[in-house]
Amino acid sequence: MPRSIAARCMGVIYITTAQHLISGFMYPANMFDPSPAKYNQRSSNWRLAVAIDCIKHVIPSVFKPSKPPTLSMEDKSVTIKQRLQNYPTPATTWVDYFPSTIRPYFYLVRADRPAGTLLLFYPCAWSVTMTYYARSVPIATAWTHVGFFLLASLVFRSAGCVINDMWDKNIDAAVSRTRTRPLAAGDLTRCQAFVFLILQLALGVWLFMQLNQYSTILGLSSLVLVVMYPAMKRVTNWPQAVLAMCFN
Repeated sequence: MPRSIAARCMGVIYITTAQHLISGFMYPANMFDPSPAKYNQRSSNWRLAVAIDCIKHVIPSVFKPSKPPTLSMEDKSVTIKQRLQNYPTPATTWVDYFPSTIRPYFYLVRADRPAGTLLLFYPCAWSVTMTYYARSVPIATAWTHVGFFLLASLVFRSAGCVINDMWDKNIDAAVSRTRTRPLAAGDLTRCQAFVFLILQLALGVWLFMQLNQYSTILGLSSLVLVVMYPAMKRVTNWPQAVLAMCFN
């Protein structure tokens, strides 16, 4: 930004100087007046003119930057389509080896991206292993409970992805990063996603029923935050804060 302003100032100075030199050659009496007072007045006027031109041309560009051209809805839709066409095709993952009839369900729950599942699983694994080590619980029991929480983390993270995509179907279709998601791309309908969600929630509730009453109530209450997260994108600039509470 400073370089562009300096370049513009120099350009204005050069142009203004050239204009005054030309006017001096056209009216030599004004420029080569032998009177010192006249010469000094001419020089001061020249410098003043250069300063005024700099103010007129440079200052407005700094404090009033040019606005981008406004586009109509048709122009915006064409621009979005052009960007989507130029967007690279996603790389092939292990999910692509499944039949095309069930492949969208794997992509819907982000099966190829297990980071979210691990974020849910790690705190559970730490708690189980530290507690069972302190109480000298048999290793077989510890591994059983670790596997239980791994399955629960997978189910509820998958359910959260389905809920999020059902909320944001129309928005995802207009964003290059998310346009290939099954609901946004039209590979699945909202009805199919809802049936899939019901099956996941049923399995999740059954898993929670295997715990004591306190753990069941605490776990099911976290579903409120899972449902609220997509809605927070529409009312706040900090939706990730709600997502963090879901994981914690």
